[in-house]
Amino acid sequence: SCRDHLRRFVRRRNAESKQTGGSQSKEPYCLQLVPYVTQLSEEMVQYLLDGFPRARMMLLSALDQANFSPHYSHLFRSFRLIQQTGLDVDFRMPAWELLQLLISRKMFAEAREWARSSGIVSDTIVFEEVTGMIVEFRQGVWWNVLDERLHLWHKCYDAFLQQSYPPVGAALFFLDITSKLEPDLFAREQLMLLCIAFELMGSREEGSSGAEPHATSQASTPPAPGREQLSRIKLSMLLILTGTNKDLTAELDFAPLDLSYGTLQTLVHRIPEGVAALPLYHHTEPSGGGGAAGAGGAGGGSSSASSLPMWAASGGGGGGGGGTSTASTTALVSDQRGPRSELLPYLDTAISSLINCDEISWARQLAEGFEFQSADLKLAMALETVASGQLQEALCDFLAGPHLPPIDPAIVEAAQEGDVEQLLRALSAQCSPGISLFCRRRMVCFTVSRTIGMDYSTVSQIDVGELLDRLLSPQPHLSDIALCRSLLSCYPRPLNKVALAEVLANRFVRSTVGPDGTHREWAEHDLDEFVSLLGSSQEKLGNAALCQIPDFRSADGGCGAGEGRPTPPPPRHSTEDDTSKKEGLPLECEVEVLIMAYHAYVQACSERCIGELLRFLRARAVVYVEERRFALLVRLLGAIPEYHAMEYMFGHLVNHGKLGLLLAPGRCSAAKKGPAAAAAAATPGAMPALAIALVRYLQEHFPRNLELRVQVHQCFSMDGHLACLLEHEAWKVTQALGSKWEKICSEEGEDRLLTCLSLFLQCSRHYLKAKMYQKHLVANEFAALICVQLKAVQIHLAASLQEQQNAAPRDEAFSIDPIADWRCAQLLRAAPGGPPATGPRALAKDPDPPGE
Repeated sequence: SCRDHLRRFVRRRNAESKQTGGSQSKEPYCLQLVPYVTQLSEEMVQYLLDGFPRARMMLLSALDQANFSPHYSHLFRSFRLIQQTGLDVDFRMPAWELLQLLISRKMFAEAREWARSSGIVSDTIVFEEVTGMIVEFRQGVWWNVLDERLHLWHKCYDAFLQQSYPPVGAALFFLDITSKLEPDLFAREQLMLLCIAFELMGSREEGSSGAEPHATSQASTPPAPGREQLSRIKLSMLLILTGTNKDLTAELDFAPLDLSYGTLQTLVHRIPEGVAALPLYHHTEPSGGGGAAGAGGAGGGSSSASSLPMWAASGGGGGGGGGTSTASTTALVSDQRGPRSELLPYLDTAISSLINCDEISWARQLAEGFEFQSADLKLAMALETVASGQLQEALCDFLAGPHLPPIDPAIVEAAQEGDVEQLLRALSAQCSPGISLFCRRRMVCFTVSRTIGMDYSTVSQIDVGELLDRLLSPQPHLSDIALCRSLLSCYPRPLNKVALAEVLANRFVRSTVGPDGTHREWAEHDLDEFVSLLGSSQEKLGNAALCQIPDFRSADGGCGAGEGRPTPPPPRHSTEDDTSKKEGLPLECEVEVLIMAYHAYVQACSERCIGELLRFLRARAVVYVEERRFALLVRLLGAIPEYHAMEYMFGHLVNHGKLGLLLAPGRCSAAKKGPAAAAAAATPGAMPALAIALVRYLQEHFPRNLELRVQVHQCFSMDGHLACLLEHEAWKVTQALGSKWEKICSEEGEDRLLTCLSLFLQCSRHYLKAKMYQKHLVANEFAALICVQLKAVQIHLAASLQEQQNAAPRDEAFSIDPIADWRCAQLLRAAPGGPPATGPRALAKDPDPPGE
């Protein structure tokens, strides 16, 4: 075929051309290869292309497949591209003209492919693509949506990265957009545009400056950005972050300062949405240059000097990609020194937030970079210097600062004599409320240094956990809890609450064991103050405390780590402490730890953790009973008022005859308070929960043991409840007596009435003691009725007794001596005037009894 013939011709031509090497040796053909054969073939191809337009595609394809000539391969690609895109142009047009035509038609993918195949630099393509995206986006409705605009800048950044656009040119493109569109931008997108430029310039500097981070690249094509220019952009980003939202300062990493694109993407939404772009640029006469959204000069070769950055004190870097003008980063206008008035509130907020986070060096750089005079910065530096002991240096620097109020000479003289605290307070009083947190932290650190006997410079650099441990040693209940709370609340950044909980738990365990081996019980108010040191993270303290108990760690599988509860880090203890932890705590210390953990969970409102603690407590109560440590059960019942889940402890005490251990504290407290206090405690509102739970338990499990129940009521001064109990028992006795007169008029009935009367009288007395007067009167009435009934029964029983006593001798005579009975009958029959005399004497007058 023609294609095969053409390929063979090209191979033979190339082979013979290599053999001859351009020499004038004898050719195997009549015509020389060069110039006759090659020129003839070129003319033949041109004739075919011009004479057969319809076959051009096939001819160019065959020439390209045969590698006839790079020129014809280029023409083939041009012809094919024109056919695919539907362009009405000649395929012989220059490559750069076709490229511009593709760009104008927004065929950027085809343009990149054409530039790659033609050997043309494709930087202009991505620049025009990004510019077109911005122009098209500004003409749409989504320009008013801030999140969509942020997505646009991110898309432009990705386009530059994907197409390997020169970093410096891309950076200056975004800087030019920031300058030109500043009146229309928001602070969020201004921050991201500066961050993109900083990221691109930083990557260029790292690639060109070698291992030394502070060296300035000397490359000339394109010129690398200077360190000063990068520093200006960094300060601008820092100002936007800390000036619009002071809380963001505590979330930044300053060691070193991390302002990477990925970091700021997570923080940009913390900037208030309605904040406009900060006036970082001083706008002069507007230029007439066009471009995409005022950014055409960033890569298209136009020069624009319509805006100058407020902080550009000197030229810092050259231009980049495509002839970008550097007028936007050259110099300040002569009559514009220092920040604009619109920028002052942001500078004040940013510097104050940096000072509060102890970033005084960055606050100083920010103030110097924007030529801002900050009185708070001067005062903060003076505070830090005075607290560090460099009094003279601080006074010299302070007095040299302009616009600062004077200090009382008496305070300065006292400071020179050693009383530095007054000077610190005087300096703190002159500071604005914006750095009140810094002033309070300086004062707290100064007080801590004097309390623990450590140098201030060491205190300001040491970990807060170690400071807290030193403040709480040797006994936390004797320490200044208010100072500890102030120490934990004066830090701007979130503290590691897990590590602090471990410190508090270890210090608490040590405090429960005295130097002589005795064990100390914590009071409830001391526990509440101690647990409240962690603020809203008391649950972590409870977890750390329970992890001190080996049995709990084994039962809970590592302190509840599998249930979402964080496992504290390894404690920073000595080997002796680790050994004691492995061996287990004494039972007294274990109980105190359980009580402290319960208080922590209660303050944290963690019902799940309280439930776990109570389940573990049930298992440990068996161990305490086996060890005959009933006093520990009493301690737990008095400190953990979860009696609905701890009734089994009452059973242990009652069954082992140790309930007196629980009643002794109540009896002692009632005796110490006196009658008035006991009466006040008997009211339902002030009644202890322990007494109510114990009474309820005894009522359910020991309802017939009235003596024990009365003893509990009397021990806890529960007069009102005791009166109700006695009244209830009296009514039970009354109902058991019944209504039959024969049963009532008996010795058993009399005993029951006496018991009922006694119960009503005691009930009345306790009602009176409890100031329940209405019930007292009712009880008295019932007692009076019982008395009347008892009197009737007693009268009846007395009469019956008298009858029995009277009838006893006669019954005895008739039943014992039949002769005497006969004589009595005879006398009764023979008596004319009434009943005969009775008795032994009358019987003795009859000499002839029957049967003699």
